[in-house]
Amino acid sequence: MLDKTYRPDAVEPRHYAAWERAGCFAADPHSSKRPYTIMMPPPNVTGSLHMGHALTFTLQDILIRFERMRGRDALWQPGTDHAGIATEIVVTGQLAERQIDKHALGRERFVVPAESHFRYLYDHRDAPNIGELINIGLEQIE
Repeated sequence: MLDKTYRPDAVEPRHYAAWERAGCFAADPHSSKRPYTIMMPPPNVTGSLHMGHALTFTLQDILIRFERMRGRDALWQPGTDHAGIATEIVVTGQLAERQIDKHALGRERFVVPAESHFRYLYDHRDAPNIGELINIGLEQIE
């Protein structure tokens, strides 16, 4: 008997994990299939996704899945941050919480926490942007 109310949290993680294990989202650079790629715009380093992101990423997701179903080797490639000022503000705030002045660090040493922030965004599914994309049902990005 089906429940009266659909609960995506009880169903979707299991299916998504199976799709990942099966390599459903993977592109193969050595494939003989005709390639199809969409470059995903950079993430917002300052916070959560909004409706404009949801629309853009949904359309990109549809195109990637459609081309993959047509037999093409599809890749949805995430971009890197384009909002250097926003990144600087976020990282400066994180440093300030630890009583570290960015000017005292100097440029060379300031880059280290900034790069660390980017690695976190891309390496962790619970990061605000990548995790949210997955949570709204978009296919895994490469």
